[in-house]
Amino acid sequence: MASEITSPEKAYLTTTFTTLLQQFTTSPITIQKWTTLLLTTYTEPHRHYHTTTHVTTMLQHLEYSLPQINNPTAVTLAIIFHNWEYIPHSPPRFNEEQSIVHFEFFAAELPLPSPLIQTVKKYILATISHKLDAEDGEDGDLRLFLDFDLEVLGRERGAYEIYREQIRKEYVNLRDEVYREGRKCVLERLLARDRLFFSERFYERFEKRARENLMWEIGILKGQGVESVDWVLMGSGF
Repeated sequence: MASEITSPEKAYLTTTFTTLLQQFTTSPITIQKWTTLLLTTYTEPHRHYHTTTHVTTMLQHLEYSLPQINNPTAVTLAIIFHNWEYIPHSPPRFNEEQSIVHFEFFAAELPLPSPLIQTVKKYILATISHKLDAEDGEDGDLRLFLDFDLEVLGRERGAYEIYREQIRKEYVNLRDEVYREGRKCVLERLLARDRLFFSERFYERFEKRARENLMWEIGILKGQGVESVDWVLMGSGF
C-alpha cells in the first residue's frame, strides 16, 4: 500500500521522520525499518481518513506553528504515533493505548530519553477525550497538538463533506441507523463544549466554521438535510 502514496506526500513523511530519527540513531537499518512501518501502517486498507494524509496535514500545521512550539520533537512523535493503531470498531481507549504500546517499542529500540517518552504518551492519551486537564492548561504544545488533530472540523464545507464521507467508510460495517445515532451523539457532545480549539490562533480561525459544520451534519443525521444519510460520518477519533 505504501507505493500508492503520492510521491510528494511520501517524500515529505519520509524526510520528516528520517530527520527526526537521526537525532537518536545513526543506524540506517533502524531508520528504514520504522519509516517503512510508518508508511505501511497509515495506508492500511480499512483507513480512509486516519491515513498518511491526516499525519501529513498535522505535520504541516506543526511546521507552520514552530515559533509557538517548545518541544517540536515531542509533538512530531505524538502526531506520528497517535493513530498508529486504528481499528474503528475497537473498545474505548484501545486504539490510543495500543498506539502507545507501538511507541514504547519504538522508544526502547532507539532509545529515547524518559522525559520525552512520558510527554509523547501523555499527548497521545489526550486524544481520547480531546480535553485538557487542569494541570495542562499552560501546556501550549498540547493545546496546539490537539488543535492540529481537530482542524478538519473547521474546514470549508466541501472539504468537510469529504472528511465525513471518509469516516463513514471507516465504519462501513455499521448499519445506517446505528451509525447515525452514534455519530450524532459524538457531534452533539463536541458542540456542547465551551470551545473546540484551545489555542487562540486556531480558535479565531476555525471555531465558528467548525460549529457551523457540526450543526449542519447533525441536521442531516436527524433527517433535516437534503442529502442521503448514507453519507454521514462517524468515529470516536472524530
